Amino acid sequence: TGMVPPDVFVPVAENSGLVVDLGRWVIGEAVALLDRWSADPALARLIVGVNISPRHLVGRELERDVRDALAATGRRALYAGAIGTDPGLRPLILERAAAAMRERAA
Repeated sequence: TGMVPPDVFVPVAENSGLVVDLGRWVIGEAVALLDRWSADPALARLIVGVNISPRHLVGRELERDVRDALAATGRRALYAGAIGTDPGLRPLILERAAAAMRERAA
């Protein structure tokens, strides 16, 4: 036993159809972590990177999942300036995250 590396568990999650559920959980955990860190001046400027599955990007779940994660913590926004992914996907990620944040702020 021990830790399972991403190159092993991600293909299993994709093939089993659980990759979106896994992504939803990771988004929720990341937003909750950022919320806890924001209370500590020594940690408040830290960022968390989350890899998003292409399957999660093309579905409508991503917007809802970001919105739900924000609502669960009471956060109104996320910092989306440090997206380090395929430049071709960056506009889609930013657009989906921005849509969720706009909806949350309304």
